[in-house]
Amino acid sequence: VLFVIRNLDVRNAERQGISRAQLVTDVVIRPNLRANDLEAPVRGTRRAALDALLRRHLTADSVLRVSLVRPDGLVVYSSDHRRIGARVARPQLVSESLTGKAVGGVDRLGKQKVLASYVPIVVGKQARQRGVVVAESDYAAVTSSADEAFFPVAGVFEVALVGLFLLLVPSLASASRRLRRHSEELAYRANHD
Repeated sequence: VLFVIRNLDVRNAERQGISRAQLVTDVVIRPNLRANDLEAPVRGTRRAALDALLRRHLTADSVLRVSLVRPDGLVVYSSDHRRIGARVARPQLVSESLTGKAVGGVDRLGKQKVLASYVPIVVGKQARQRGVVVAESDYAAVTSSADEAFFPVAGVFEVALVGLFLLLVPSLASASRRLRRHSEELAYRANHD
């Protein structure tokens, strides 16, 4: 039972992480994007402006890397500049996200486990461009959130089991004594009749 509860807590924490990435995208990133940011890899002063935006708003968050991805999977901007011009590792999540819903999955960033959230965006007023913001967050924050929900539940469950045990011990002892007496009585009758 605790294993199921733990799994549910982790899945819920992952959904919260994806929702937080969607909120950051909607409030911080999307309003500051231009339609041409999704056309080709971002360079020069525009890249510096996006870098400054992310540094200003995401320094205290557990977000490790943010990438802007075209529908074809090409990374046109990333806070890790080495990723610009590369393809995303999981193009199926880009496609799924472009249906209009934020999705996510567990990945690795080097040796570190991360929650990669894929949030769909549409930018531009006349020439509307679609794309995806990929926010990779430290998975330790996800497990920490799950632990905060799990340990109180596990504690209550343990107290309930101990309480149930303490309530049932007297009843079980009494039933055991009655069964023992009944067994002795049956053995006596079997031997003396």
